[in-house]
Amino acid sequence: MKNIIYIIILAIASTSYAQDPQLLDTDWNLIEIVKEQETIIPPSTSFLSQALFVNTNIDVVHQLCQDAFSSELNYINSNEFDILPETIVGLVGSCGDPEIIEFMVNHYGFYGLDNGSPLNPFSYEITSSGDELTLVITNGNGDVATYGNFTLSLSENVFASTKLIYNAEHEYISFLRLEQETFLSIYDLNGQKLLDATISSSEIVDVSVLPKGIYFATMSNSNNSRSSKKFVKF
Repeated sequence: MKNIIYIIILAIASTSYAQDPQLLDTDWNLIEIVKEQETIIPPSTSFLSQALFVNTNIDVVHQLCQDAFSSELNYINSNEFDILPETIVGLVGSCGDPEIIEFMVNHYGFYGLDNGSPLNPFSYEITSSGDELTLVITNGNGDVATYGNFTLSLSENVFASTKLIYNAEHEYISFLRLEQETFLSIYDLNGQKLLDATISSSEIVDVSVLPKGIYFATMSNSNNSRSSKKFVKF
């Protein structure tokens, strides 16, 4: 049983599609949010930030502060949903630390819950490695939130300080502070994989074959650390 008090929403979504059971049966702990090439991570290893999908409802929860937002969902298809703005409600918590408050606002802001204007539509993908599950959600602005069914210490998040650099003149991407050999996949906004590569900190990745648009470079390593960086090819 999830250790929170759920907020009851009376509105009912008009359409319902079958979802991956793992989406509904898992406590999803936030690993990071990537917004305009900025990576946002929880302020400490003990600060759990969660997204909980309960039937046609999403609860975005910060248990330590007893702070939460909740909304009804409309599932558009098997891996896409809208947040219904008229059903958004919040629970004001007890934390006064400015750093924590800023982080919570960023987490809510990924969904648009903080201002009541959802960043629809949202698409998601669930991947597995052994018993560990990873949930990657993309909002309507192309920002990416990555969750796991595990807790990841900040020291283990080897990609937290990695920066993606796009060179428009020569049409390649490179990475700053990439500490080890990394497996890289590039996806478009529709979640289609366009490129796979294994890279190190000294390498560049040619993206000249890609048309202009928004892409996500997803990095992973042998320790199951994972991070997605957005870049715009122009």
